[in-house]
Amino acid sequence: MRRHGGHILIPVVLMLSVIASVAYLINLEGSISANAVGRELESTHARFVAEAGYSDAKWQLLQNTSCTGYMSLPVTAFGQHSYRVDIAPTSGSPVLLSSSGLTNTGAGHIFGRAVRMYQAPTTAVLQPGLDGSDTFIQGESGKRNLNEGNLDELWTSSEIGKEYRTLIKFDLSLIPPGASVHLATLELELQSLGSVDTVTAHRVLSDWSETEATWNSRSASDTWTTPGGDYEAQVIDSFTTDSIGVKALDITSAVSAWTASLNPNYGLLLQSQPASGGSLNKYHSSDKPDEFHPKLTVTYACECGVSCVPPAP
Repeated sequence: MRRHGGHILIPVVLMLSVIASVAYLINLEGSISANAVGRELESTHARFVAEAGYSDAKWQLLQNTSCTGYMSLPVTAFGQHSYRVDIAPTSGSPVLLSSSGLTNTGAGHIFGRAVRMYQAPTTAVLQPGLDGSDTFIQGESGKRNLNEGNLDELWTSSEIGKEYRTLIKFDLSLIPPGASVHLATLELELQSLGSVDTVTAHRVLSDWSETEATWNSRSASDTWTTPGGDYEAQVIDSFTTDSIGVKALDITSAVSAWTASLNPNYGLLLQSQPASGGSLNKYHSSDKPDEFHPKLTVTYACECGVSCVPPAP
């Protein structure tokens, strides 16, 4: 019986041995996996520290508009960790920022990027008089082929069947090619209040003539693809006609694209969405004999080492 019982115990012992081996391998694999995860986590921490150092150095660097005297960051504490940022060269543009991040456990990471440096910003105010380019087009029946480029007013209206839209364009040749546009603000003087509307600004997609544009045509020889003007549906900015006075639009994105030659400068179209009961709002045009012409104020900066003088006419 004991021998028979021994034969019975052998498979049990073997099974227990196999189970123990499998359990050991599982534990070993888990330990290896945990260590790998731990190393990856430490590497991620080090990368975050290096990127924090880069952001800190870049912010400090961009405060320097003298185009020289750039200073590297010494070892700087970041919680329990630290970073150091080397900057080269120390003048001109672009410069390379190389940030070394080090965690409290000794894990390290290097993060580097090139940064373009710019001169002190310049502000240009564009407010043309009679040589300005602006008009309005009329969607009212019987007026869709009339040009109003010589009037001293610009109109918008949300009245259904009597929509009026303004076209306006500025000569941007005073802005040096390649300049970084920080801010571009268009100001219009609302002189006659009809109804409270939201007026939206859109980029025009086809060229037009101030003295020839109508609701149906953009020039004497060319029609709009769509009556009422060819324009981008995306709204650049908007204002509300809730009071007389200056209305401002932030058109930085449009001016940036124009000066960088990413889009042709065909100007803007201003319109109100059609609504029952809307009425006419009137603004000063560039033909108005006063100081309230449409005004575009552009703040820009040129890259270090680049002439910031606009090209000769």
